[in-house]
Amino acid sequence: MKVALCVLLILFTVYCGIWVHRGRVLKKKSMPELHNLIRKSTYLQGEMSRLPTLDGNWIHREELPDALVLLLLSSEDHRFYEHHGVDFFRIFKILQTPRVSRSVYSGGSTLTQQLVKTIWGSCDRTIWNKIHEMVGVLIVESLLKKDEILELYVNCIMWSPNTVGLSSAVRTLFGKQVDNLQLDDMILLVAGLPNPETLAEYIMYDKPNRRLLNRIQRLTSEAVTMGIFPESNKGTDDE
Repeated sequence: MKVALCVLLILFTVYCGIWVHRGRVLKKKSMPELHNLIRKSTYLQGEMSRLPTLDGNWIHREELPDALVLLLLSSEDHRFYEHHGVDFFRIFKILQTPRVSRSVYSGGSTLTQQLVKTIWGSCDRTIWNKIHEMVGVLIVESLLKKDEILELYVNCIMWSPNTVGLSSAVRTLFGKQVDNLQLDDMILLVAGLPNPETLAEYIMYDKPNRRLLNRIQRLTSEAVTMGIFPESNKGTDDE
């Protein structure tokens, strides 16, 4: 029995050591290493029709438009700077919400969970994968500052089909640079995060999607509430 416990302890220590190394790779932000991680991502390979590459035009935290950050946190993780990687309060709130109204939430995953899932996770939502990601989230949160996690998130997730990184998505979808984004563009980008393909179809082919339109409308209303969108412009996307 003691031998088995010792073996399990050793395996757990090694496992945590692997995650600590991974967290340090993220903190170092070496472009070749991050590029390699993105290309090897099991999750992204399941979501994309071709191998992704990391955008060479890295967007630093201080370069992110304030309005985009506010919209992103409001939509995806409004307690980002308060929790430690897992927002149990939000999960409980979602569970207490009637199923018919749960589309208001994009899920219980925090930005840190989404980042870890993108780089080291899988499309298979098994209990083991969830535990695996949870350990990674706790390690990443303990090694990186919140702004570092936010910077990695916007540069390493999929914002549009077959496209990783905010800068690349903005060029693909709008033909712009990030610092030239309008508030309407930011709302579209954040609204499309749960399903980038529907966003691309909406922008490029004017193919509407009811869930996407609902998210655009809700984010527009929230932008007005937060004081970053004039009341007179509210609803222009629906016309």
